[in-house]
Amino acid sequence: MNDSGKASWQFIIDQLTSNKVALFSPLAPRSEEVLLARVGDGQYVELVLAEQLEGISYKLSLRRSKPHLFVVAIASIEEKTAWILPSAVFERFAVNGVLDFESSFLDPLESRLAIYKNRWVLISQFNKFRSTLNDPTALQVQLALG
Repeated sequence: MNDSGKASWQFIIDQLTSNKVALFSPLAPRSEEVLLARVGDGQYVELVLAEQLEGISYKLSLRRSKPHLFVVAIASIEEKTAWILPSAVFERFAVNGVLDFESSFLDPLESRLAIYKNRWVLISQFNKFRSTLNDPTALQVQLALG
Protein backbone atom coordinates (compact mmCIF):
# COMPACT_ATOMS: atom_id res chain seq x y z
CA MET A 1 0.00 0.00 0.00
CA ASN A 2 1.37 3.42 -0.92
CA ASP A 3 1.58 6.45 1.39
CA SER A 4 -1.62 7.94 -0.05
CA GLY A 5 -3.50 4.73 0.72
CA LYS A 6 -2.09 4.64 4.26
CA ALA A 7 -3.10 8.27 4.84
CA SER A 8 -6.60 7.54 3.53
CA TRP A 9 -7.06 4.56 5.82
CA GLN A 10 -5.70 6.55 8.76
CA PHE A 11 -8.22 9.32 7.99
CA ILE A 12 -11.05 6.76 8.03
CA ILE A 13 -9.80 5.25 11.29
CA ASP A 14 -9.54 8.69 12.91
CA GLN A 15 -13.07 9.66 11.85
CA LEU A 16 -14.61 6.43 13.10
CA THR A 17 -12.75 6.28 16.40
CA SER A 18 -13.84 9.87 17.10
CA ASN A 19 -17.40 8.54 16.63
CA LYS A 20 -16.67 5.77 19.15
CA VAL A 21 -16.66 2.92 16.64
CA ALA A 22 -14.55 -0.15 17.40
CA LEU A 23 -12.44 -1.19 14.39
CA PHE A 24 -10.91 -4.50 13.36
CA SER A 25 -8.99 -5.99 10.46
CA PRO A 26 -10.47 -9.16 9.00
CA LEU A 27 -8.68 -12.37 9.97
CA ALA A 28 -9.00 -13.98 6.55
CA PRO A 29 -7.05 -12.41 3.69
CA ARG A 30 -9.17 -10.68 1.06
CA SER A 31 -8.51 -9.37 -2.41
CA GLU A 32 -9.25 -5.80 -1.35
CA GLU A 33 -8.40 -3.80 1.76
CA VAL A 34 -11.31 -4.08 4.17
CA LEU A 35 -11.90 -2.64 7.61
CA LEU A 36 -14.53 -4.04 9.95
CA ALA A 37 -16.43 -1.72 12.26
CA ARG A 38 -18.38 -2.92 15.25
CA VAL A 39 -21.43 -0.72 15.71
CA GLY A 40 -23.51 -0.01 18.80
CA ASP A 41 -25.52 -3.21 19.01
CA GLY A 42 -22.53 -5.47 18.38
CA GLN A 43 -23.20 -5.88 14.68
CA TYR A 44 -20.36 -5.50 12.16
CA VAL A 45 -20.19 -3.47 8.99
CA GLU A 46 -17.44 -3.61 6.38
CA LEU A 47 -15.69 -0.63 4.83
CA VAL A 48 -13.77 -0.47 1.58
CA LEU A 49 -11.93 2.50 0.13
CA ALA A 50 -12.73 3.69 -3.38
CA GLU A 51 -9.81 4.81 -5.52
CA GLN A 52 -9.97 8.49 -6.41
CA LEU A 53 -9.58 9.24 -10.09
CA GLU A 54 -9.63 12.74 -11.64
CA GLY A 55 -11.70 15.38 -9.87
CA ILE A 56 -14.45 13.82 -7.83
CA SER A 57 -14.79 10.48 -9.51
CA TYR A 58 -14.02 7.18 -7.82
CA LYS A 59 -13.35 3.64 -8.94
CA LEU A 60 -14.17 0.43 -7.15
CA SER A 61 -14.78 -2.99 -8.56
CA LEU A 62 -17.64 -4.31 -6.47
CA ARG A 63 -18.45 -7.92 -7.07
CA ARG A 64 -21.79 -7.43 -5.42
CA SER A 65 -23.26 -4.95 -3.00
CA LYS A 66 -24.00 -6.14 0.52
CA PRO A 67 -26.32 -4.60 3.12
CA HIS A 68 -23.45 -4.23 5.62
CA LEU A 69 -20.84 -2.84 3.22
CA PHE A 70 -19.90 0.84 2.97
CA VAL A 71 -17.74 2.42 0.31
CA VAL A 72 -15.71 5.40 1.50
CA ALA A 73 -14.76 7.89 -1.20
CA ILE A 74 -12.36 10.50 0.16
CA ALA A 75 -12.44 13.88 -1.56
CA SER A 76 -9.88 15.62 0.69
CA ILE A 77 -8.12 14.48 3.83
CA GLU A 78 -7.01 18.05 4.58
CA GLU A 79 -10.59 19.34 4.41
CA LYS A 80 -11.91 16.17 6.08
CA THR A 81 -14.33 15.50 3.24
CA ALA A 82 -15.57 12.04 2.30
CA TRP A 83 -18.67 10.29 1.06
CA ILE A 84 -19.82 7.35 3.15
CA LEU A 85 -21.89 5.37 0.67
CA PRO A 86 -23.76 2.14 1.22
CA SER A 87 -22.47 -0.32 -1.39
CA ALA A 88 -25.91 -0.55 -3.02
CA VAL A 89 -25.88 3.23 -3.61
CA PHE A 90 -22.39 3.09 -5.09
CA GLU A 91 -23.39 0.22 -7.33
CA ARG A 92 -26.62 1.92 -8.46
CA PHE A 93 -24.95 5.18 -9.52
CA ALA A 94 -21.58 3.87 -10.77
CA VAL A 95 -20.99 3.19 -14.44
CA ASN A 96 -18.54 0.35 -15.11
CA GLY A 97 -17.29 0.58 -11.53
CA VAL A 98 -16.71 4.36 -11.69
CA LEU A 99 -18.80 6.82 -9.72
CA ASP A 100 -18.48 10.34 -11.12
CA PHE A 101 -20.01 12.94 -8.82
CA GLU A 102 -19.86 15.54 -11.59
CA SER A 103 -21.83 13.42 -14.05
CA SER A 104 -25.37 14.15 -15.20
CA PHE A 105 -25.76 17.59 -16.68
CA LEU A 106 -29.07 18.61 -15.07
CA ASP A 107 -28.68 17.01 -11.66
CA PRO A 108 -25.07 16.20 -10.73
CA LEU A 109 -24.58 13.21 -8.47
CA GLU A 110 -22.72 15.45 -6.04
CA SER A 111 -25.98 17.22 -5.17
CA ARG A 112 -28.14 14.08 -5.40
CA LEU A 113 -25.87 12.17 -3.01
CA ALA A 114 -24.90 15.09 -0.76
CA ILE A 115 -26.74 13.45 2.14
CA TYR A 116 -23.89 10.89 2.29
CA LYS A 117 -21.13 13.50 2.52
CA ASN A 118 -19.29 13.31 5.86
CA ARG A 119 -22.05 11.15 7.39
CA TRP A 120 -19.91 8.94 9.60
CA VAL A 121 -22.98 8.56 11.80
CA LEU A 122 -24.39 6.17 9.18
CA ILE A 123 -21.77 3.72 10.37
CA SER A 124 -21.68 4.56 14.08
CA GLN A 125 -25.50 4.38 14.29
CA PHE A 126 -26.00 1.79 11.57
CA ASN A 127 -29.14 0.20 13.01
CA LYS A 128 -30.90 3.55 13.32
CA PHE A 129 -30.42 4.32 9.62
CA ARG A 130 -30.37 0.82 8.18
CA SER A 131 -33.88 0.91 6.70
CA THR A 132 -33.31 4.18 4.81
CA LEU A 133 -29.62 3.90 3.85
CA ASN A 134 -30.20 3.06 0.20
CA ASP A 135 -32.74 5.82 -0.44
CA PRO A 136 -31.19 9.32 -0.32
CA THR A 137 -34.58 11.04 0.02
CA ALA A 138 -35.82 8.79 2.84
CA LEU A 139 -32.47 9.13 4.59
CA GLN A 140 -32.66 12.91 4.38
CA VAL A 141 -36.13 12.86 5.96
CA GLN A 142 -34.95 10.54 8.74
CA LEU A 143 -31.93 12.74 9.47
CA ALA A 144 -34.13 15.84 9.54
CA LEU A 145 -36.50 14.22 12.03
CA GLY A 146 -33.59 13.23 14.26
